[in-house]
Amino acid sequence: MSSLSSLSQLPWLRTPQPQRRKCFISYYHGDKTWAESFVNQFGGPNGAIIPRILGLDDDAIRSSKPDYVIDTIRADYISGSSVSIVLLGSCTHSRRFVDWEIKRGLLNGNGFLGIILPPAIQQYLPERFAANWQQNDTGYAALRLYPTSGAVLQSWINDVVIRASARRWQISNAQDVWAYNRMCSTCGRTH
Repeated sequence: MSSLSSLSQLPWLRTPQPQRRKCFISYYHGDKTWAESFVNQFGGPNGAIIPRILGLDDDAIRSSKPDYVIDTIRADYISGSSVSIVLLGSCTHSRRFVDWEIKRGLLNGNGFLGIILPPAIQQYLPERFAANWQQNDTGYAALRLYPTSGAVLQSWINDVVIRASARRWQISNAQDVWAYNRMCSTCGRTH
């Protein structure tokens, strides 16, 4: 007669560990504190994700040429990731680098998850993200409030990976890249 402890040694009876995915994280530098908090909370060796993020250190791409920046972002940050997470603060929608990062992530075939940063009072979505999200949550991209735990974040990530494979035909990415930042609809200025 076998004991319960020996049954746990059987591989098909073990509880599978959630898969940690490499996630490219896009954010507006004005929300850097939130981006750092997100990476500290959900990244790290035992975190829910393996974050790939530009600009938290002194690793900014110093160019105003969209093609060069987009290719560098792809090669150095998005390549190898399966999900792009866009941290959405009140001014994120008006930033050209965010537009460029979304474009490159869509070209890469990444799943897309928009996370609304607190306080979620009034939110404007980046145009390219909005073109891939539908309010009834049937679009290519998903939109959520800030996660309450790593397990919640991992379930959302698994959802967008499934969406990416099942809804690739819904990708909308033909818009031209922005040459400049746009006027922010929240504060009425161009940052």
